[in-house]
Amino acid sequence: MYWFNYAAAVVIFAMMIPNFIYAKKQAGQQQTLYGNKIMEILEKIGRIGCIFCMLCNFPDWQEWFWFDQGRTVFIFVNAGLVVLYYVFWIICWKRRGKLRALSLSIIPTVIFVFSGIVLSYIPLIVFSVLFGATHIYLSIKREKFLS
Repeated sequence: MYWFNYAAAVVIFAMMIPNFIYAKKQAGQQQTLYGNKIMEILEKIGRIGCIFCMLCNFPDWQEWFWFDQGRTVFIFVNAGLVVLYYVFWIICWKRRGKLRALSLSIIPTVIFVFSGIVLSYIPLIVFSVLFGATHIYLSIKREKFLS
């Protein structure tokens, strides 16, 4: 068992590419966001926890892959979800609304929850539920606030 999950690193890096592009495009523009500091802090804790748990494997905390071909399923399902994430980024690039808010927050949540389940990694599942609930909530509130 290795302590670093390279497949998860590729998934996380691939998910971050559209975010970097969006941040670069928005640089210098003042953006008014729905502000709920507690939810934003909980979202960041969930996000950082998810990334950390996906990247770092602790043998005492997880079973690794609990079924045959688990690594293959992990790679292909996450690759498909990342492609779906890219499709929604392209579709929603210039749009605002619930489709954008929901699709771009639910897909990363599904990636993290799925990974936690396949890895039998309870801390990842807990962090992904925290991240998902707060990220979806904040995404919906920001869309309502901006529209």
